[in-house]
Amino acid sequence: MSARNVVRAVVEEVHEVGSGVLVYLEMGTRLVAELTHGSSEELGLKRGLDVYVILKTNSIMVLDAPGDGPG
Repeated sequence: MSARNVVRAVVEEVHEVGSGVLVYLEMGTRLVAELTHGSSEELGLKRGLDVYVILKTNSIMVLDAPGDGPG
């Protein structure tokens, strides 16, 4: 693991969805992470919490914001 893959972030929102949890993070840009319910509970994720995110670059998906795409 490279130290460049560890980024400080702040939890903005936590939403339970189906079998998992979506965690919205602010780190200079918005990142959405999908976790299991168990992981979210174990980490105690809640709005305003400072966290360190370890990014697996092969697991990142970049999405366009509404209105940013062609057309």
